[in-house]
Amino acid sequence: MKRFGLRQQMLSGSDILRVDWYPSLGAAMRGFEKNIYPNLNYSLLKAAAAIGLIVCTIVTPYIAIWKTQSPVRLLWLAGIVVNTGNFMYTNRLEERLTTAYLWTPPITGLITCCAILRSAWTTRRQGGIRWRDTLYPLDRLRTQTGLEGAPRSGGMFTRSFIGLSRHRGQG
Repeated sequence: MKRFGLRQQMLSGSDILRVDWYPSLGAAMRGFEKNIYPNLNYSLLKAAAAIGLIVCTIVTPYIAIWKTQSPVRLLWLAGIVVNTGNFMYTNRLEERLTTAYLWTPPITGLITCCAILRSAWTTRRQGGIRWRDTLYPLDRLRTQTGLEGAPRSGGMFTRSFIGLSRHRGQG
């Protein structure tokens, strides 16, 4: 864009149109079954790591602030301030800044952990992912990730990019 002297803008239509993603929390949990575990490459280790990260960074600060003494309490407070700042910044970008939901991160963090557990457990129990009344077997899904043959040393993101470039004939 810059090489051609063009400029770019980002527009948000959130004030014009909004779509409900799921009608209820239960529907969302069922809907996330097919999305969360595949994004963790069907790995129980990555699911456990994601849950641990969420608990440590989003849930624990809100509990620890009441259970610890200064100066450790100040560190937990700093974590809460960072989480709150991130929340407010993100919502400001969407032009829906509100303080009514500032107390929700530990609750949504726990709900997200439950969704990860449910996605992994259901996928493994069924032996695959059920979508629109069709069961897609886990062994077949694992072979069609686009990551086949990619080196494992660079981490998840490196493998994803290498896998994509190989499919496009660039790697």
